[in-house]
Amino acid sequence: MSKQGWGQTRIYERENSGAWLWCSKDDFMIDAIRKMAKGNVGSLLVFDPAKIDFGSDEKVKSAAGDAVVGIVTERDYLTKVVVKGKSSTSVHVKDVMTPASRLMTVTPNHSVLEVMSMMNDNNFRHVPVVNNGQYLGMVSIRDVVSVMVQEHREEVGRLHEYIQGSY
Repeated sequence: MSKQGWGQTRIYERENSGAWLWCSKDDFMIDAIRKMAKGNVGSLLVFDPAKIDFGSDEKVKSAAGDAVVGIVTERDYLTKVVVKGKSSTSVHVKDVMTPASRLMTVTPNHSVLEVMSMMNDNNFRHVPVVNNGQYLGMVSIRDVVSVMVQEHREEVGRLHEYIQGSY
């Protein structure tokens, strides 16, 4: 965490494995939801499988710059499948996802406070982190709240030290 003060932590400073979960645009929603549940996440980046090179271990080896075609979230599932009475076993991800043309992203240099503001202003809870066209990971509202709570604790500690004269 940053020692600069409240709201100053940059995305690249937060603890992150750099990994994120993904699915294919051709997957059925039931498979995407199962993947989210297994990974305890609320969103998946959606890839066009024709633009991905898989290694022998089935992990993404490389992907074309336009391989990401969107994002699918638990909210998409609830509002576009469940409440409309559709079957998650027959609806494809591509019919539910937010397309890449409407996908908002952040860079590693965005502050967590900026990301929180963006999420609040645009009513979403997950945002991909992109640097020079390369997808580096995903930031969730859970990540943002965790950083903000830690920054708040640090700021209170600094103020306490200042008041006591030990700053």
